[in-house]
Amino acid sequence: HIPNWEPHLEGLAWRPVQVLEIGCFEGRATKWMAETLLSHPDAHITVCDTFAGSMEHRDGTIQVDTSAIERVFDAEVMSAFPGKVTKRKGLSIETLLSLHLEAPPKAFDLIYVDGSHVARDVMADALLAWPLLKPGGVLIFDDYSWRLYADAALTPKAAIDAFLARFSSEL
Repeated sequence: HIPNWEPHLEGLAWRPVQVLEIGCFEGRATKWMAETLLSHPDAHITVCDTFAGSMEHRDGTIQVDTSAIERVFDAEVMSAFPGKVTKRKGLSIETLLSLHLEAPPKAFDLIYVDGSHVARDVMADALLAWPLLKPGGVLIFDDYSWRLYADAALTPKAAIDAFLARFSSEL
């Protein structure tokens, strides 16, 4: 996604940006954002993930050794960027609700929604993340074209389309 992201995110580098990543898996996107966007001493990224994989990993549709996900993240991200990354382990809905209690409204310059691929989860993440985004901030949805399951309720597209339709006047 980097070629798509760069034109929209280049203005965030060298600023004290606050980033929220919902669903980080092994941390490839986290690592890129840390290397590219967190150059300012006060820049920071908060990530949340269960580190247990998604539905497609649990039901065997995609074969991944989920026991190594958090270990890889810690080795590739946490040890490489000390003080720049806060890791919150748990369900995104729980993390987002706690952020509403802890963080000031409109706390993040960039929010990347890449957790579950189930439409209801994507919608919950979007609705809970939206008030945490600063005016002029960037909200990125991943997996819009994701079609591993035939049931539309098991794809992010339906939720993203509904969110965009509802909030189009604010985008």
